[in-house]
Amino acid sequence: MYKKILTIFALAASLLACNKVENEVVAPENGAKTLTITATLGDPATRLSYSEATDGSYKARFNQNDVIWAYFAKADNSVAGPATKLEIDAKTISFDGKKACFRQPLVSIPEGATKLIAYLTNTANTTNFDGGDDIVSDISSQANLTAALNNQVIYGAVDLKDLTSSDPDALAASIPFSYKTSLLKFSLVLPEGTTVDPKAAVSVTMSGEKIHNKLHISGGVLGAKSEMGELKLGGTVAGGAVTAYAAVWAGEDLNSKLTVNIGDDSYVIDFKPSATTVSGKVYTVERTLPSVQGKWVKDEAGSVDFPAGGATAVTEGFLSYADGKISWTKNETGKPRSAKLSFSNGSSYEVTQVESADFKGDWTFTTKTFAGAGSFVAKADLYTFESVTFGAPRNTEALKDVDGKTYTNNIGVKGLFFDTILDACLDIDYDAKTARIGFFLDTRDGIGQSVNGKYATYFPGLATRSDTAWGKPWLYTETELGDPDYVWMWFKIFDDFNTIMYQNRTTADVELQALTQYSNATMNLICGFGVVLSDTNVFNHSTVNAYANFFQCNPAGKSGEFFTRK
Repeated sequence: MYKKILTIFALAASLLACNKVENEVVAPENGAKTLTITATLGDPATRLSYSEATDGSYKARFNQNDVIWAYFAKADNSVAGPATKLEIDAKTISFDGKKACFRQPLVSIPEGATKLIAYLTNTANTTNFDGGDDIVSDISSQANLTAALNNQVIYGAVDLKDLTSSDPDALAASIPFSYKTSLLKFSLVLPEGTTVDPKAAVSVTMSGEKIHNKLHISGGVLGAKSEMGELKLGGTVAGGAVTAYAAVWAGEDLNSKLTVNIGDDSYVIDFKPSATTVSGKVYTVERTLPSVQGKWVKDEAGSVDFPAGGATAVTEGFLSYADGKISWTKNETGKPRSAKLSFSNGSSYEVTQVESADFKGDWTFTTKTFAGAGSFVAKADLYTFESVTFGAPRNTEALKDVDGKTYTNNIGVKGLFFDTILDACLDIDYDAKTARIGFFLDTRDGIGQSVNGKYATYFPGLATRSDTAWGKPWLYTETELGDPDYVWMWFKIFDDFNTIMYQNRTTADVELQALTQYSNATMNLICGFGVVLSDTNVFNHSTVNAYANFFQCNPAGKSGEFFTRK
């Protein structure tokens, strides 16, 4: 339902000389004359130059960017002469901003003219007023409040017989200006708990069958050549709501759908106003956006009751809806997948199918490498392992971490160091709809893997935190981690499930994972991982004093070290 927040009276503008001399009625003449318009804002009123106050009200005042476009017309409203622009005299703006003078020193009344038609506007308005009896205003894209205000159409006309003059070289008259448009302010409340990336692009699209988005105006009337289509509005997010503005032709049928896009997220809601908009008025449209419902499930086929879907069957990808139930097919793609059903009532439901097995397959790994004795790859600031395989883990024992939770490795990574396997735990929380992967860095005695006559194991590299980064002192040979003598190094899984990254604190707004059980409470940030070699299947300070390879989280030009699915 519309909520009126301000009633706008017709804008009365008096086209009078900016002095107090007595005027007399004059006949049209062909000689060039100075036309001076004294425009006065009604009270209360809004117009192109109004701004929203902190209390939610609007105040109107002239500013130095306001102009009037005028042209002489014949009796049938056809153009009798070219349009002329009257500039505002900024020095004449009254203290309260309600009155100002506009002037054009070289105005000639063309033959056959019977009236003067004028539009009050702003220099930022991109409408071509030279069109005369076919003025075209494209309102399909309105980026913000300023753009919406600049799309307002304010019209006035006066018969030439009503022009007055106190000087042979001057003309003046009186015109009642009026709006042809209305202004909508959308305040769309996001679902509770919605988190918005401050860098995400925000837009609102208004889609209706009878909304004009390209106006052809003749004599203040909407012409037959006017076009219908979407209004694309820029939006902002603050206080848990999306705000957007639109100028619309007054009196239109605004029944439409509002599609709100915030980054990759979208919300759809019906807009069915209960009344017709009145020209010159401002309306606030308040709605609460529907939440995107959904769930994460395993790869088996399944279904869920969804009574909010309506009577129409809907299908999208592997999802289908009918008779109050959403169903999904078995995922046999070997990869995670998602699909979303959108319903005519604005509700939606998204299903993601994901299991640890969906991550098995071929990947690459990009990192910064260091090399020591017995290395597999050479030192490089930016290095990509092109043949990495996610397969079965080497060990599947259930182990408790320092967070008190028990994890079981369900992935094994090959291709990082000869034939060794780096175990990992794909940790999926189906209720929270989150997934992460922890690479298992294990320095317990007896767990080594045979490599070229030695025993190899994976370990964490440790560094010291600074205000915005990390650095020395650091240690890239530590095999006595504390209790327990292992750690899962947790990597972020991106939304597309095709990138797995450990982000570098220096280039991203993150904290590095801490090895909380380690004896040094300051030099305990994990900045990468590597491989050490021991002559025996024992890993401590006496058997290990160097790394074979180390993979650091700051490869050149990247925001972290990462795996990418092929």
